[in-house]
Amino acid sequence: MMARLTKKQREKNEERARRGYHILYGYREDQDKGEPFDTVLTDLLADLMHSAEEEKIPFAECVQTAQMHYNAEKNGEG
Repeated sequence: MMARLTKKQREKNEERARRGYHILYGYREDQDKGEPFDTVLTDLLADLMHSAEEEKIPFAECVQTAQMHYNAEKNGEG
C-alpha cells in the first residue's frame, strides 16, 4: 500500500521527476538518437558506471542507497 503523501511531498517528488526528465532529455539530445526513454536511461546508467569506475566510486552501492532514498521519498519520509 502506498503512503498518503501531503501536497508538499507530492510536489517535491514531482520536482524530482522533472529533474530526472531534464537529464534524460538532455542526454537523449546529446546522443542524437531519438531512442525511447528506457533505452536512454540504460545508456545513461552504463555511462555513469564507466564514470564511477574511473572515479573509484562503488556504483552498485550508490544504486542501493538511491533505492533507499527513493523508497523513503515515495513513503513521505524524505
